Amino acid sequence: MDALEASLAGAGSMAAGFNAEMIRIHQTFADTGRSAARFETTLGRGLSKAIDGVVLDGMKLSGESQLDLRF
Repeated sequence: MDALEASLAGAGSMAAGFNAEMIRIHQTFADTGRSAARFETTLGRGLSKAIDGVVLDGMKLSGESQLDLRF
């Protein structure tokens, strides 16, 4: 009976560890998704400004103006 109790305790401990790891992985994926969304927004704004600058303002596409658009 002691062996069964020890085995069940070990299985419960493993299950708790697995659950904790799954929670950590879920949080990591959620953080990654938020970072990707921020990157997409930033990239979209930069691209929009670049297109507006070229089309509406007639900016030149030189290396210097491209650098200015990125920052």
